[in-house]
Amino acid sequence: MKSFRFWCQKVLPLVYDDSLSYYEVLCKVYNYINLLIESDKEIVEDLGKLQADMLVVKDWIDKFDTSFIEKEVKDYIAKAIKTVSFGLS
Repeated sequence: MKSFRFWCQKVLPLVYDDSLSYYEVLCKVYNYINLLIESDKEIVEDLGKLQADMLVVKDWIDKFDTSFIEKEVKDYIAKAIKTVSFGLS
């Protein structure tokens, strides 16, 4: 996305006070819009990086081997059953 551009004619204010002129307000809005555009670009880049990282994590989870956990749980349950049955005998 390209930055926002504008053209404006400077005019003399009708009242001389501390308020912002239309040109100054337009310049502030112009600057704010361009900052939003840059922020949007950064967010899109960050989301792309996050999606790539999530694919790496998903691939790691899919390839994760849980067989050793199942073995440990079965061994623990077997020991617990022996302990309980020994206590009841």
